[in-house]
Amino acid sequence: MKAILIAEKPSLMREIQAAYKGHRAEIPMDIDFLAQAGHLVGLMTPEEIDKKYSHWTARNFPISVPYRYKVLPKKEDLVQKIQNAVKSGEYDFVIHAGDPDGEGELLVRLVLSYVGNALPVKRFWSNDLTRGAIVNALKGLKDDAEYDPVYQAALVRQHADYQFGMNVTGTATLKLGDLYKLGRVKAPIIKMIVDREREIENFVQKSTWKRMFTYEDCEFVNGQEFQSREEALAQMPAADFAVVARQKDELKNHKAPRLYKLSTLQTDAHRRLGMSASQTLSVLQKLYEAKLVSYPRTSCEYISSAVDVKSISESVAGYLQLDKALLVRSPQAVKGDPLYANNAAIASEGHTAIIPTGTLPQSLTEREEKLYQLIARRFLAIFGEMKQVRNLETAAFPGGEEKAGEYVWKETLDVKPGFEIILDPKYKKKEGKGKAFREGEILRPVEFAEKECVSKPPVRYNDGSLIAALDKPEAFQDDEGKVAYQIGTPATRASIIEECIKCEYFTKDRKGVFYPTEKAEYVVDALGDISLFQVTNSGRWESLLEQIRQGKADAGEVEEELLTECRRVTADILGREVQKRAAQDEPLGKCPSCGGDVVTGRYGAYCKNKCGMYVSKAFGKKLTDSQVRDLLQGKKILVRGLKSKAGKTYDAYLKPDGITESGQYKFFRFQMEFANRRYKGKKKEEKS
Repeated sequence: MKAILIAEKPSLMREIQAAYKGHRAEIPMDIDFLAQAGHLVGLMTPEEIDKKYSHWTARNFPISVPYRYKVLPKKEDLVQKIQNAVKSGEYDFVIHAGDPDGEGELLVRLVLSYVGNALPVKRFWSNDLTRGAIVNALKGLKDDAEYDPVYQAALVRQHADYQFGMNVTGTATLKLGDLYKLGRVKAPIIKMIVDREREIENFVQKSTWKRMFTYEDCEFVNGQEFQSREEALAQMPAADFAVVARQKDELKNHKAPRLYKLSTLQTDAHRRLGMSASQTLSVLQKLYEAKLVSYPRTSCEYISSAVDVKSISESVAGYLQLDKALLVRSPQAVKGDPLYANNAAIASEGHTAIIPTGTLPQSLTEREEKLYQLIARRFLAIFGEMKQVRNLETAAFPGGEEKAGEYVWKETLDVKPGFEIILDPKYKKKEGKGKAFREGEILRPVEFAEKECVSKPPVRYNDGSLIAALDKPEAFQDDEGKVAYQIGTPATRASIIEECIKCEYFTKDRKGVFYPTEKAEYVVDALGDISLFQVTNSGRWESLLEQIRQGKADAGEVEEELLTECRRVTADILGREVQKRAAQDEPLGKCPSCGGDVVTGRYGAYCKNKCGMYVSKAFGKKLTDSQVRDLLQGKKILVRGLKSKAGKTYDAYLKPDGITESGQYKFFRFQMEFANRRYKGKKKEEKS
């Protein structure tokens, strides 16, 4: 038997080829090798199929064209090699070696379909690239038809993204007067960022008050809330003692957290290492290709019973120079723990959690080393001792009178840090007072007072919290209160977020915090109520695609539902009356230097009289049209994410204070005012 193996990319082909040659006697077939370079074919654009779509006009929407594929630029030779191989008559079957996910399944199948392959197709599927795993995958090839649901889900996703992308982008652009690239995942992300910003802007700090007393530095608080300090102070208990009504003193054990999936790793990598979601995925891919970790684009948090956790843990613990006495759980106990091991979940997902392979690093960059250690320690933590905490809770009645209400003091402290030491060698035990009281004990003297409880504004999304929200948007629940939605896929979320930034829907400061732009707020105001922008709809569509992948939904029916919704959204946008944003040549205001019109150009706002006046940036931050309008009217503006010379970020109000010149150009001088204190230094000049 002779086969032609087609790998997704050259690096993967080389790894499989090396394993094949090293174990040739074990593999009962002759294999030749070819490699793609990712996607070789892609969908033709509507105008390539029908010239009438060369210009967007309302009468041409919704666009409806057949799905036709073309060879992507500079990929002709690769496609020709694959076509020559499958048509040569030399081979009995093809081995499909795309990455073990929907995208990998799709991109090789599309090429085989494009070249008219008629040979049987077997599937190479492996979650890691160690030599043993590759050999096992070659020995255990399956019919590619077994992965039809994976392919169908990926194909429906591609078709839906194509339809939503061209129809919604086209109609939104026509209606709103500027290019608005929108899609079924991008739109809800934009709305989430805008909604959060408006929650912050509209937040009104409120205080409520509770009654409390202190005893030996322990704060006992009554649960009743009052709307004013006066209400809380009224009829405050007069007693100088309290009687303990009940006491809880319990020990609780906590297991190590679940193993990493991509979204939780991205969230942790941002929190601990300051890495963005896209940086994490990029570094993780390099670790995977170096055979140091398992497949990265996974939603699974489990290992299978087949994983050799004993040898992996021993190898990785040695690399980290970890005290092996910390690894108290046996491999059998770990693989028997349903919190970490689940064969059924892996069969459904197609992948394991992200874990080390046991192959040790030789030379890593600083980021690669830090991310590898994060993954390795998370894996080793499941062999660690459980963390033990002590929960203390004491309730007391003022003067021993139940009618005075119950006052409670709570405290949690660490008894044994357990696995925490493995996750973080610098972990510090949570200490506390550790006071335990007896039921009936009299606490004297006690001092009664009011306690102010100040509400806090919502927090802006950052690189970590946005990924977490897309993976598990807990604010969006079904009728039973369960989280029922996910937005996008682990493989695509980071790239979609970066695309939103490129499309100028939001900006990101050096700490990874997202701020919506005027463009994002405008599109949400104009179109934010349509189904495309609703998180629940996007999540439900994602659920339907997942059901196809699991073989629980019909691909044709789901695709028709998505396309019907796309047509409805397109018609909705076309039928709306919206006010377009100011065109680029529409004046934003009058030039403070010569009185000419200030307009928006390619590089920012400038004076149309060409007097040299620019109003494009403030201390490196690009200004929006609305900010420029306010400045030209002499108003102060709030600019977020400014950077100090020390590299720290801050927000400040800027007010125009005359003009400065630099060569042939002119810029505003600014007075700066911080949100919490006024800047009393020099007037600052802005040279864009």
